[in-house]
Formats: sequence, structure tokens, C-alpha cells
Amino acid sequence: MEGLKTARRIGACAGLLVFFSGAQAASAHHSQPPPEPNPVLEQVNPGSGCPEAKITLSGKNFGPTGTGKAWFSDGSAVPFGFSEPAMISSETSATTMVPIFLVEMNNENGVVYLETTKGKVSNAIPFKLTNLNSCFKGLTGPSGATGPTGAAGATGPTGSQGVTGPAGATGAPGSTGEPGPTGPAGSQGSQGAAGAAGATGAAGPTGEPGSTGPVGASGSPAEASIMGGSTDAITLYNDNPRFLAGSGLSSSNETESDVNVGASAAAATASNLYVNLTEYPFTVFGLGLLDFSLVVNGSTTTLQCLIPVPSGKSCSDATDTVSVPAGATVSVEVSTAIPILPAPIGGPVSVSRVLFGYEMGS
Repeated sequence: MEGLKTARRIGACAGLLVFFSGAQAASAHHSQPPPEPNPVLEQVNPGSGCPEAKITLSGKNFGPTGTGKAWFSDGSAVPFGFSEPAMISSETSATTMVPIFLVEMNNENGVVYLETTKGKVSNAIPFKLTNLNSCFKGLTGPSGATGPTGAAGATGPTGSQGVTGPAGATGAPGSTGEPGPTGPAGSQGSQGAAGAAGATGAAGPTGEPGSTGPVGASGSPAEASIMGGSTDAITLYNDNPRFLAGSGLSSSNETESDVNVGASAAAATASNLYVNLTEYPFTVFGLGLLDFSLVVNGSTTTLQCLIPVPSGKSCSDATDTVSVPAGATVSVEVSTAIPILPAPIGGPVSVSRVLFGYEMGS
């Protein structure tokens, strides 16, 4: 696990050196062709959405087809922007997704604009960012055991008798004949129809409850996105990590057991870790790396990503997966990597508010 972390840190650091080397290269003077018209963004459909919802951008002058960028910004006093790849299919149409990190708890009126494959930037138009409470839901726990069967209720009263139909018309009486001689006794007739049922007797005593049935099988955990972050800024020193609760907003803490939370009553798999910072990290002593890792039952896992200091604001790990046992606790570790440029050991790094998310499923 430590070898994998070191390899990732070296790769991210090498990217930092290339970034700073390329920024120093002088650009040569070339004659420029006539300027192309700027893209014009006229409509976004739908006009609001949750993270990773697909939207369509319409307008004109989108330029060549290919992959551009759709930039989103929230409506706060200090706007926080984030880009997603935009697939430009024609001069007038492109598709993209709502970024996973931009709002916390409330709906926000933000904006969106398009950057073409040639780097041309369009005008911005309004777009509402749907709050995370409406977008994400918690995991479904397993079914509980079936309770004992309740006592049988008393028998209800007998319903009232139906309405009697109307009597038929009475026929005219015939004349009275002379009495005939008494005939011999006839044979015994057949038994008459049974009389109406008597009233229902009182209910007998309730019997003893039956034995409890077997517990049903545990359900599988549903696919769900877990969101969380810090409530304030974090100051980090080398070899002194801080921890955040594995879901929801929390203050950072030096002790992991003080902030960890229960993950699920059923075993699950964690994947697709995403991390965003509201501002670029800062240190006066040089360059370095920030390491964000999922912690399960107090142990750091391979579900992690790195942000370069001071040039990065986001990272993700869409490759690794981590098994989370039933009843496990989870948290997120924030730590610094060894600086690659000279700096006093233990130099602090100021980190703005942290927003993170990951998926839990079977």
C-alpha cells in the first residue's frame, strides 16, 4: 500500500515540474489568421440538475466537433467554478454533465458557459444547481426479524336482516265444500328445512402465540453516493494527518476515532473517490502534495487521490475499490507528502474547506 502511495506522489510531483518548466518557455511570434467568431451560448436544457445529470447546450459558432469544456460557477459572494468535458457534436449543439461538487445543502442560482476545442469561451447563461439533500439518499438497511403473530380479534356482530320484500296479492277465497270422510293416516313426511341459525356465541379465550418464524435473508446494499467535507479550513504539518467524518460535514480532528461514523449494517464496496477544495492550497515553504485517503476501521485504504500544492484544487480515484465490512466505521484522512523543493521539515500547508464524495454499493 505504501509503495502505491509513493508511486502516485512521484507521478504527481513530476507533473508539477513539467507545469513550472513549461510556464517559462518563450513563445515565438507568428502571423495570426483572421479571428474566428466567438461562440454564443443561447440555451441550456434542462435549466437545473443534480451532480452527473446530462444537459444539452445550444447556440452557434461552437467550432469543430470534439471535446471542449463546460464551466459551471455557483452564486456565492466568492464564486467557486468547476469544469466538465463537453462533447461538441455540431456548430450549434454540445452535451455535458453537472459537476459532482459545487453546492452543499441549498439550491443555488449559478451560471454555465462553453469553452470550444480551440479555447474560445462563450457568454454565460443562468443554471440552477440542485441541492445535495434532494439528489442523494442514504443506504437501505437489511430487513428486521418478523414479530410474533398477534392475538385473534373478537368476532364482529351479526349483520342486520335485509329488507322484507313486498307481499303478493291475496287471492279470492273459494267456496267452502262439504267435509269429506276422514281418510287413513298418511306416512310420515320428510324432514322440514332447517331453521335459521341461532345467535353467535361469545368468543373463546385467545390461544398461546405461535413460535417466531426464521429471520429473512439480509438485503443487498443499494448503490448510493456518500458526500461529506470539512466545516472550516485545515492547517497541516508533515507527519501530522487530520481526519474528517466519513459522511456529512465535520471539523477536522487529530484522532480518527473521534470523527469516524458507521458505514452500513451490511457489507459493501467503496469506489469512485472525488475531492474538491474551495480554494488553492498554500504554503510559504515550497511545493508538496496533499493526500486524501478513505479509512475503514481505522486503517488507511488504497482508495485515495493526490492534489499538488499550490497548483491543484481537485483529484479523484475512479480505479481502486475497497471492501467495507458490515458494521465498519469510515473516515477520510488528510495528510501532506514530503515536499519536492527545499523547505523546512514540518512547514505548514493551509487547506481551504474540503468537499468529498464516494460511492457505496454491492
